[in-house]
Amino acid sequence: TGQYMSCVEKKKCPPPEWARIDSEHYYKADPQAKYSKFMGDEQPVVGVSWSDARAFCKWAGGRLPSESEWEYAARGGGTVIPYPWGKSGRSCERVVMDDNGNGCGKQKTWNVCSKRQGNTEHGLCDMLGNVWEWVEDCWHDNYEGAPKGARAWTRKGDCKYRVVRGGSWYFDPGNLETTKRGKFLKSKRDFHIGFRCRKDPL
Repeated sequence: TGQYMSCVEKKKCPPPEWARIDSEHYYKADPQAKYSKFMGDEQPVVGVSWSDARAFCKWAGGRLPSESEWEYAARGGGTVIPYPWGKSGRSCERVVMDDNGNGCGKQKTWNVCSKRQGNTEHGLCDMLGNVWEWVEDCWHDNYEGAPKGARAWTRKGDCKYRVVRGGSWYFDPGNLETTKRGKFLKSKRDFHIGFRCRKDPL
């Protein structure tokens, strides 16, 4: 969140929903009521749309990953495993999820990289849980006709919706597998949706 707000301060990123003047939450007695647990600098930013996420990645010198890039990374370089850490099951030792209450009982996101036992072989953290992650692709019901390689699929699908991957602190553990997919309207902002950027090698 801290990094995203730096982008907002430089007027390169739209403010997240809890800081938007046109937000319904702004006008409540507590303007940040819905997001009051999610605004720590070390927590993943939430309350951002797909376009907001793209703006930040551009400012940071990167881009949103394609769906295939995201899955390749989550599976430790493309190995056939259900979880970033391997084949052993999901637990709050490894992932922030809905178990004994949302967010492993904390009712909120955790600081980024709090669950290092859930890292991929290459050290990527939070590939499952904590927040859903926007990717570049439009929504398609299946992969029939998908482009070859790692390119994002941005044609012929329902581009009002964009793909999210990874599940979140707020969703059932059944969503927490490297191959599971979700979709949201690309304009949607909520307390369980965030993103990560990819930086291409120089």
